[in-house]
Amino acid sequence: MSTGETTLSGAVRSDASPVDRGRLARDLVREVRGDVRFDDAARGAYANDASLYRQVPIGVVAPRDADAVAAALAVCRRWSALVLGRGSGTGLAGQSVNTGVVFDFSRHMHGIVDLDPDAGTARVQPGLINDHLRAAAAEHDLIFAVDPATHDRCMIGNNSCGTHSVYGGKTVDNVLELTVLAYDGTRMILGATDDEQYQQVLAGGGRPAEIFARLRSLRDRYADPVRERYPDIPCRVSGYNLDSLLPERGFDLTRALVGGESSCVLVLEAVMRSLLRPRHRARLVVGYPEVITAAEHVTDLAGGDRLLALEAFDSTVVANLHRRGEHPPGLDDVPEGVAWLLAEYGGDTVEEAGERARAASGCVESPAEPAVFTDLDRQSEVWEVRRSAIEYARVPGVSSGLAG
Repeated sequence: MSTGETTLSGAVRSDASPVDRGRLARDLVREVRGDVRFDDAARGAYANDASLYRQVPIGVVAPRDADAVAAALAVCRRWSALVLGRGSGTGLAGQSVNTGVVFDFSRHMHGIVDLDPDAGTARVQPGLINDHLRAAAAEHDLIFAVDPATHDRCMIGNNSCGTHSVYGGKTVDNVLELTVLAYDGTRMILGATDDEQYQQVLAGGGRPAEIFARLRSLRDRYADPVRERYPDIPCRVSGYNLDSLLPERGFDLTRALVGGESSCVLVLEAVMRSLLRPRHRARLVVGYPEVITAAEHVTDLAGGDRLLALEAFDSTVVANLHRRGEHPPGLDDVPEGVAWLLAEYGGDTVEEAGERARAASGCVESPAEPAVFTDLDRQSEVWEVRRSAIEYARVPGVSSGLAG
């Protein structure tokens, strides 16, 4: 992007001269309700994420509410400072670090604003931790289906999948509405937009009308190439979801933005979808002599009855765990092999879930006897081995293993 170029969201980003950090920090402290940290310790702490990249930010702001976010953004805009809405820093490709001002929503803006069990929806703040939403939903026999390996601290910053995406889809499939703030201060509530709603936005005028019109023009210009060339794969998570702007997809600006990692807007609130939680679950684990054989058998399990989750890991995970002196209890329960597929099945009773898992085991060929677990504690221990591919099994300079 060239110096002084204006983005769709109204951001003017200048690299002609460095930002005066001292004055920027002074203005933020004076005008923003929240925490402002421009010291070296804070900047160093936010310079890293789960990737190999390091970008030292100008400073960090933790706003107390949506109005504080708007005030902080106004100050940053005045100084032409880049901004980054950071989640929990779990990005694997450097998307959680930036040389601008980091907005940390996890400190103050992490609540559930409203939970409607009848509608199966929850209105949440951007810093809400995944597990906290899942725990609140579980009290009503509901489940937020997105559960990546970092579910105990991750938020809604990117288009994550998780083990149960087979059952409930990716994050983009579970975000119904977004309240967002553009760099120029424009606040909008976004979702699927039919022709009548689109005309209402245009009639309202101002920046929202301009943004909607330009996105509609972008869609019309590139609709055919998007239909023809956008990959139709279950785990396409690397935004932007331009296919969500197509008329047959409801011109859904929320779905288009999920996975954008705050590069277009800052999220103030999100309405999330919850699903009925399966009453009982059983897990099937199949061992294979090589990774390629395990991959070839994925399709044998993918279409199973009441399949809730499907994952994989290989012996690299086990080797890295041993390098770190870790030995999760679930390692003792997996069948012999160097690569494994893990599948979860649901049922109205424990017996029904177990029967589905055992029936699925008959669809795959493996030298070792597949293992079926119906006890919830043992199931959790086995899943913990897979989760270690992202967590404890990460060793610098060494592959972390096959991740499903």
